[in-house]
Amino acid sequence: MRLEVELYPHEPRVVTRGSYVVENRSGAPLDEVHVRWLDPLEMTSLEVEGASLLKDIAEHRYRI
Repeated sequence: MRLEVELYPHEPRVVTRGSYVVENRSGAPLDEVHVRWLDPLEMTSLEVEGASLLKDIAEHRYRI
C-alpha cells in the first residue's frame, strides 16, 4: 500500500492518493475482482492489470 494524504485541519476534508497491491496467491487465475467503496469516498480511477470492466453499479458504488 502506498498513500499520499493531504489533511485540511480547518475543514472537514482529507484527500488521499495512492495504490494498493493485491496479490493472488491461489496459483489459479481470478475470474472476477469485486470492488465496493463506502460513501463519501470518491473513486476517481481504478485499474486492474489485464482486466476490463464487466459491471459498474454506480448507485451501490460497486464494480466487477
